[in-house]
Amino acid sequence: MEEFKNVAGNIRKYRKRKNLTQAQLAEMFSVTSQNISKWEKGISMPDISNLWKLAQFFSISLEELLGVSSASKRCKAMIAIDGGGTKTEFILFDDKGRVIKRKISGGSNMNSLGSQTAFSVIKSGIEDLLLESCDVSAIYAGISGCGLEDNRKKMLMFLKRNFSDIKIDVRSDLTNVMCSSMDCSKMISVICGTGSIVCAKTLTATHNIGGWGYALDSGGSGYDFGRDAICAALSERDGIGDKTLITSYVEQKLNGNVRDKISYIYSNGKDYIASFAGMVFRAFNEGDRVAEEIVDRNMDRLYFLIKSAYDMYDCGNIVVISGGLVSQKEILGNRLRSRAGNKLRFIFNDIPPIVGAAVCCIRNLYDPDADIPEFKRSFISSYEKYMCEEKYD
Repeated sequence: MEEFKNVAGNIRKYRKRKNLTQAQLAEMFSVTSQNISKWEKGISMPDISNLWKLAQFFSISLEELLGVSSASKRCKAMIAIDGGGTKTEFILFDDKGRVIKRKISGGSNMNSLGSQTAFSVIKSGIEDLLLESCDVSAIYAGISGCGLEDNRKKMLMFLKRNFSDIKIDVRSDLTNVMCSSMDCSKMISVICGTGSIVCAKTLTATHNIGGWGYALDSGGSGYDFGRDAICAALSERDGIGDKTLITSYVEQKLNGNVRDKISYIYSNGKDYIASFAGMVFRAFNEGDRVAEEIVDRNMDRLYFLIKSAYDMYDCGNIVVISGGLVSQKEILGNRLRSRAGNKLRFIFNDIPPIVGAAVCCIRNLYDPDADIPEFKRSFISSYEKYMCEEKYD
């Protein structure tokens, strides 16, 4: 019967979304795994008591479980994910660009946090959005660290195993940045967040330069600026560095002598070290020479990577910069332009990368013929409205 078929498919779908085996679900409902198997094959139907319990367990209505009228009213939606080193943003949205729900979680970079932590963050965020009354058809995840093919394959396999009824794609978070900014066939894309990476986009491929992780990279990231701020303070206290305003800023944050706080700094990790980056720019604006040296040293390295991309690949001369350090675009932009002359055109992109993830989801997984400029305008408008309402909620 048709209603058996609807119930069978829904039980199977929602069981898999909760990552449960038939035996595990059977134990929860005090039935046998054979009962669950028959329900999912449409051979038999749960009694009304178990139907109610299943609906409550899956956080859906009885009508939705049965696949009748109200289910047809469920919105059709997709999920876009922007995963970074310190935070991961999830957006549930429809094909018109309307934002339905937003969630923020911790970082999901597999290189710095490990696979299991990244898996847990991504899975939990998706499951939270799946609780909404929407039929999700596609998930696009642009995640830091997934520019490495091995990481990308591991994350993709994990998500397909847990959400087998949904179309899924996983890429680097650099793809989010590129798709959120100008729609250029060729460009150089730069992320300056906790970490940094440069990507050359040609007509046929993308090529990453840098992005080796905070422990191996050497300039242009929030971590680099934060580490340099702390080192400048330590150098002054040890008598091997020049006097700098940065020292007082660092010690105000630490509430003590920086020399006595080294173990505390280490114990708080890379994100905490990156949080000192703003002190360099504060001191720079007050004419501090040590701060100026730090800025120049980091911009020398970042410009070297950008120029290398320009020299090695046919990627055009447009450089789009995104990430947390965009807030310092006046300082960084002046430094980069003075090094490049008229050779490169620098654009600081303040459009959130999640916009690019949503664009990729629509274009790559839902409708390749979609009107992307119109979708992007609608999504940005809805996103800004949602953020405003969330702020004052």
